Amino acid sequence: MTQWGRRAGTAVDDSPRDGWSRAGKSIFCALLALGCVLLPVAVLTALPTDVPEFLSTIVTIVVALAFLVVAPALHVAGVVFGLVALFGQGDRRLLGGVGAALNVALLGLGASFLVMALSSIGAFT
Repeated sequence: MTQWGRRAGTAVDDSPRDGWSRAGKSIFCALLALGCVLLPVAVLTALPTDVPEFLSTIVTIVVALAFLVVAPALHVAGVVFGLVALFGQGDRRLLGGVGAALNVALLGLGASFLVMALSSIGAFT
């Protein structure tokens, strides 16, 4: 006998999921995005003044890509994981809320840094 396209012998898999929960993935995305920005910025600030120009340019491009592309994408994924954990079944709701809030806070902090940097572009020329 079939019901809604399933065979009679097919059972629904109710076994617990292996791996990380969605809430854990949300917090991991927040920390990974923070590390993806802090590491290149630390390398950029630690560069000596006599480093070749092309190397300085490469590090600056890596910092810009990490700050403008990688970190926002990871934070958006972290917010989605946190909200799914918050409203989904079988996940830790508090941890999902913490992960979503942490990702939104770090995304807002990055946006404020971007606004401060863009507002002071002409100050040093």
